[in-house]
Amino acid sequence: MGIVALAVGLGLLSFVAFAAYRLFGRSPGPGFLTFIVACALVGLFMGSVGLRLAVARPRPDGGLLSPWVIRFGGLLFILSPFVMLAMRSWHVIEAGVLFAAGVACFVLANRREERTHGAQPTVPADGAAPRHRG
Repeated sequence: MGIVALAVGLGLLSFVAFAAYRLFGRSPGPGFLTFIVACALVGLFMGSVGLRLAVARPRPDGGLLSPWVIRFGGLLFILSPFVMLAMRSWHVIEAGVLFAAGVACFVLANRREERTHGAQPTVPADGAAPRHRG
Protein backbone atom coordinates (compact mmCIF):
# COMPACT_ATOMS: atom_id res chain seq x y z
CA MET A 1 0.00 0.00 0.00
CA GLY A 2 2.80 2.38 0.84
CA ILE A 3 4.61 1.78 -2.43
CA VAL A 4 1.43 2.53 -4.39
CA ALA A 5 0.84 5.77 -2.46
CA LEU A 6 4.48 6.73 -2.93
CA ALA A 7 4.27 6.04 -6.67
CA VAL A 8 1.09 8.10 -7.01
CA GLY A 9 2.65 10.97 -5.07
CA LEU A 10 5.83 10.92 -7.13
CA GLY A 11 3.77 10.69 -10.33
CA LEU A 12 1.75 13.75 -9.39
CA LEU A 13 4.86 15.68 -8.44
CA SER A 14 6.48 14.68 -11.73
CA PHE A 15 3.40 15.93 -13.57
CA VAL A 16 3.61 19.24 -11.72
CA ALA A 17 7.31 19.58 -12.58
CA PHE A 18 6.60 18.80 -16.25
CA ALA A 19 3.72 21.32 -16.33
CA ALA A 20 5.91 23.99 -14.72
CA TYR A 21 8.62 23.33 -17.31
CA ARG A 22 6.13 23.56 -20.21
CA LEU A 23 4.50 26.70 -18.84
CA PHE A 24 7.75 28.56 -18.16
CA GLY A 25 7.34 32.07 -19.58
CA ARG A 26 3.59 31.74 -20.21
CA SER A 27 0.69 32.75 -18.06
CA PRO A 28 -1.78 29.90 -17.55
CA GLY A 29 -5.42 30.47 -16.76
CA PRO A 30 -6.55 30.50 -13.14
CA GLY A 31 -8.36 27.18 -13.52
CA PHE A 32 -5.27 25.36 -14.75
CA LEU A 33 -3.09 27.01 -12.11
CA THR A 34 -5.51 25.86 -9.40
CA PHE A 35 -5.37 22.33 -10.82
CA ILE A 36 -1.56 22.33 -10.75
CA VAL A 37 -1.42 23.59 -7.16
CA ALA A 38 -3.97 20.97 -6.10
CA CYS A 39 -1.93 18.25 -7.82
CA ALA A 40 1.20 19.46 -6.03
CA LEU A 41 -0.50 19.41 -2.62
CA VAL A 42 -2.02 15.96 -3.14
CA GLY A 43 1.32 14.70 -4.49
CA LEU A 44 3.19 15.95 -1.44
CA PHE A 45 0.63 14.41 0.90
CA MET A 46 0.55 11.05 -0.90
CA GLY A 47 4.33 10.99 -1.19
CA SER A 48 4.94 11.67 2.50
CA VAL A 49 2.30 9.15 3.64
CA GLY A 50 3.56 6.59 1.13
CA LEU A 51 7.14 7.03 2.28
CA ARG A 52 6.13 6.58 5.92
CA LEU A 53 4.20 3.42 5.01
CA ALA A 54 6.94 2.03 2.75
CA VAL A 55 9.75 2.34 5.29
CA ALA A 56 7.46 1.31 8.21
CA ARG A 57 8.68 4.15 10.39
CA PRO A 58 6.04 4.65 13.11
CA ARG A 59 5.26 7.94 14.75
CA PRO A 60 5.76 8.25 18.52
CA ASP A 61 1.99 8.41 19.02
CA GLY A 62 1.42 5.27 16.92
CA GLY A 63 -0.49 6.99 14.12
CA LEU A 64 0.22 7.63 10.49
CA LEU A 65 -0.44 11.38 10.54
CA SER A 66 0.55 13.99 13.10
CA PRO A 67 -2.15 15.49 15.32
CA TRP A 68 -1.82 18.84 13.53
CA VAL A 69 -2.53 17.25 10.15
CA ILE A 70 -5.57 15.51 11.64
CA ARG A 71 -6.76 18.83 13.10
CA PHE A 72 -6.31 20.51 9.71
CA GLY A 73 -8.46 17.81 8.13
CA GLY A 74 -11.02 18.31 10.89
CA LEU A 75 -11.07 22.03 10.20
CA LEU A 76 -11.75 21.33 6.54
CA PHE A 77 -14.60 18.99 7.52
CA ILE A 78 -16.10 21.59 9.87
CA LEU A 79 -15.85 24.41 7.32
CA SER A 80 -17.33 22.34 4.49
CA PRO A 81 -21.00 22.91 5.49
CA PHE A 82 -20.43 26.67 5.36
CA VAL A 83 -18.98 26.34 1.87
CA MET A 84 -21.99 24.24 0.90
CA LEU A 85 -24.26 26.96 2.26
CA ALA A 86 -22.42 29.65 0.30
CA MET A 87 -22.73 27.59 -2.89
CA ARG A 88 -26.46 27.02 -2.22
CA SER A 89 -25.93 23.28 -2.16
CA TRP A 90 -27.24 22.73 1.33
CA HIS A 91 -28.02 19.19 2.48
CA VAL A 92 -28.67 18.78 6.19
CA ILE A 93 -27.56 15.15 6.47
CA GLU A 94 -24.29 15.76 4.61
CA ALA A 95 -23.61 18.85 6.71
CA GLY A 96 -24.20 16.87 9.90
CA VAL A 97 -21.91 14.05 8.80
CA LEU A 98 -19.15 16.49 7.80
CA PHE A 99 -19.42 18.34 11.11
CA ALA A 100 -19.32 15.06 13.06
CA ALA A 101 -16.24 13.96 11.09
CA GLY A 102 -14.54 17.24 11.95
CA VAL A 103 -15.28 16.85 15.64
CA ALA A 104 -14.01 13.24 15.50
CA CYS A 105 -10.74 14.46 13.96
CA PHE A 106 -10.21 16.90 16.82
CA VAL A 107 -11.02 14.23 19.42
CA LEU A 108 -8.60 11.77 17.79
CA ALA A 109 -5.83 14.38 17.64
CA ASN A 110 -6.32 15.26 21.31
CA ARG A 111 -6.22 11.60 22.36
CA ARG A 112 -3.02 11.04 20.40
CA GLU A 113 -1.38 14.01 22.10
CA GLU A 114 -2.53 12.82 25.52
CA ARG A 115 -1.03 9.39 24.82
CA THR A 116 2.24 10.89 23.59
CA HIS A 117 2.73 13.42 26.37
CA GLY A 118 1.34 11.22 29.14
CA ALA A 119 -1.30 13.77 30.10
CA GLN A 120 -4.20 12.73 32.25
CA PRO A 121 -7.54 12.33 30.46
CA THR A 122 -9.93 15.20 30.86
CA VAL A 123 -12.71 12.88 32.09
CA PRO A 124 -11.99 10.47 34.98
CA ALA A 125 -12.18 6.75 34.24
CA ASP A 126 -15.26 6.30 36.42
CA GLY A 127 -17.20 8.72 34.18
CA ALA A 128 -17.79 11.24 36.96
CA ALA A 129 -17.51 14.95 36.35
CA PRO A 130 -14.02 16.43 36.88
CA ARG A 131 -13.51 17.82 40.37
CA HIS A 132 -12.56 21.47 40.71
CA ARG A 133 -10.03 22.49 43.28
CA GLY A 134 -11.09 25.54 45.10
